[in-house]
Amino acid sequence: MEDRRESLNTELRGLSLQADARARLDLKRGEMKSRAAEVKNTLEMSNSKFRKLVGTDARVETMEREIDRISREKEQELAEAESESAAVNKTLQTAETTLSQAKAQLKTKRDELKALDKILKDATEGGVPLNDALKEAQTEVSERTSETSNKAGMAQVYENLLKAGKSKKTCQACNRHMDDKELAVFEKYVPQGTDQEDVP
Repeated sequence: MEDRRESLNTELRGLSLQADARARLDLKRGEMKSRAAEVKNTLEMSNSKFRKLVGTDARVETMEREIDRISREKEQELAEAESESAAVNKTLQTAETTLSQAKAQLKTKRDELKALDKILKDATEGGVPLNDALKEAQTEVSERTSETSNKAGMAQVYENLLKAGKSKKTCQACNRHMDDKELAVFEKYVPQGTDQEDVP
């Protein structure tokens, strides 16, 4: 009888342990189902954002790998954007420097223009108006140009007279024969052109 009681107690303890283990197992299963439901809800709620970011639906099996991939891609894009931004900033700085130099040059030119304008006003103040002064200067330039052309033409005439006089020993201007002495005087005076009035 004692053995029977001992056996029953042992069996009772075993059943109690099994019941306890089953209760814990049921509790764990419940927790697991609850967590699985939470994960599912979380995935469903974040799936649209995940799909927009990664391009595929969120799946527990591939989610971490996809996030790592997209993270690397975004880091590369960021590095490229930073590099491009640095290049743009450098170009901008160069442009700003060029603009600053151009402004300084423009100011210098304006100052020079003001100074020249003042000189011009001072030169024409109380005297000839600017338009009249310009016309007068143009007339003088034309006259001097004409005079220079005439002198060049006269020089050619005298050069021809000198050549003919030397070769024929005759003054082509007056058709007079010259001896050696007269020819020497002729050669001396003819190159001087219009500056010498008494040509033999």
